[in-house]
Amino acid sequence: MTLRRRASGGLFYQVSYIYSKSIDDGSQLQGSGAGGYSGVQNARNFNGDRGRSDFDIGHSFTTSFSWLAPWQRNAWVRGWQLAGTGIARTGAPFTPQVNSVNLNLGEANRPDRIAKGTVPNPTPDNWYDVAALPQLPSGSFAFGNSGRNILDGPGTVALNLSLYKNFMLREKSRLQFRWEVFNVLNHTNFKLPVVEVNAPNAATIKSAYDPRLMQAGLRYQF
Repeated sequence: MTLRRRASGGLFYQVSYIYSKSIDDGSQLQGSGAGGYSGVQNARNFNGDRGRSDFDIGHSFTTSFSWLAPWQRNAWVRGWQLAGTGIARTGAPFTPQVNSVNLNLGEANRPDRIAKGTVPNPTPDNWYDVAALPQLPSGSFAFGNSGRNILDGPGTVALNLSLYKNFMLREKSRLQFRWEVFNVLNHTNFKLPVVEVNAPNAATIKSAYDPRLMQAGLRYQF
């Protein structure tokens, strides 16, 4: 669903909302996404890997706009333009896994799932319920019943703005000043938690994407 205003009176904007659902039994030929699962757990049961795609994002809201200052007779504000983009979306899915296993010894690289695995108020210190995803006993020669991409990672909220002005120097040359700010709100966008349920720091988030960044520049066009 998209709402769009075509450029008129110096103003343009577009707002879009997408609801989507993508299901498969393997999102990539080689490897996996950031929180996806590499390969197939049981080659004799592809249905056991049927689940949300690594790139499945349920809700996505995006916007972009551009506004040209209307006071063209005022030398101080003439030519200034403000533009920006924004995004707010739910998190990507991830697969709880078990690390440092030896399949030849009958160890499973996915846990069992005895409960949903979510927590009421996830935090970076406790993003999902590790107790709901117990590791199978060593030498069990069985596959974990926990599915692929069953839990959600953190969502993303970001607003970027740019302010710039063009200065005409000669008939065929101009100078542009640009000031850009990324993640204006300085919102913390976390990366995925530790997906290995047997790791000491399982279910914790240890990294995030860039905080607010600013840059300024000059561009000479001729």
